[in-house]
Amino acid sequence: MKKKFVFIVFFIISASGIFVFITNEYIKRLEKNAIEKYMQSIQNKLKEYSLNMTVSDVECKGFIKHTCKINDARIYNNLEINLKDITLSIKDISYNNIGVLINIDKISHNHYNSYLSLLPNKFQYILNLHKIDSELGFIMLERSIYFDFDNFNMNANLNILFREKKMRNKSIFYILKEWFDHTTPSFYEYSLHYLTAQLSSKDNRSKNDELINILKILINNIDKKRLNNNKLVLKYLDELIDNAYKIIDGKTSEVTLNITRKNPNISFFNSLHSEAMTKKGLEIIEIINSINETYNINLKVE
Repeated sequence: MKKKFVFIVFFIISASGIFVFITNEYIKRLEKNAIEKYMQSIQNKLKEYSLNMTVSDVECKGFIKHTCKINDARIYNNLEINLKDITLSIKDISYNNIGVLINIDKISHNHYNSYLSLLPNKFQYILNLHKIDSELGFIMLERSIYFDFDNFNMNANLNILFREKKMRNKSIFYILKEWFDHTTPSFYEYSLHYLTAQLSSKDNRSKNDELINILKILINNIDKKRLNNNKLVLKYLDELIDNAYKIIDGKTSEVTLNITRKNPNISFFNSLHSEAMTKKGLEIIEIINSINETYNINLKVE
């Protein structure tokens, strides 16, 4: 009887181990295919601007929390941009939450175009998706972007609460797949939860007049029409730009902009317009446009 019991226990443990192993390899393959599909969509987009892109093979390693790596990617035509050590890793995973980190460890270029000097040395993007109410399709989307330049760092965080019928009672992996699928239009309703932007200088900053001049030209040519003449946003944007000059010229060390709801318990939802639905890059502009008197805006200079 004991031998039979031991055999049953051994069989259950072995079967469970094999199942977990197969599931792990299956998810790893799904991630690899998803990354390859995503990179292909970027390549197709670059072709619209007469740019070519070559990417090395995707390699995924790890158990459950996988790390997928691309050793190098090259964007070229009359210019050349090289991206080294691109990693995509799952940092947090549970039934209701998933966190993904995308990191580019080294970015370089051939200086053919002076505007390439605006490219950061490093880039990091963190995406967290958290199911607030699965039955209603309520999801908290948290995004963090970090840029490392020669003379300063820039960090931005944008958290929005969105609701979408097609996300109701879906797994966290399905939600993540839909979010990264650029071929899927966005139809969700959103409520801005939190927005912060920070610009900070480095202690070992070096004088780079060419870079400073390019930055000033770009700041002066910000297309404010994109912000639909939102007076509240434009007011603080102008103040942020004025203080960004101080960072560039080394007159101050840090500028931080924080935007939060006055009443965190009340969420006013807005719908994306048709253009932002089909072009994900426009959604952030539209979200910023929705800032109104229900938000506290604080600009801090150090």
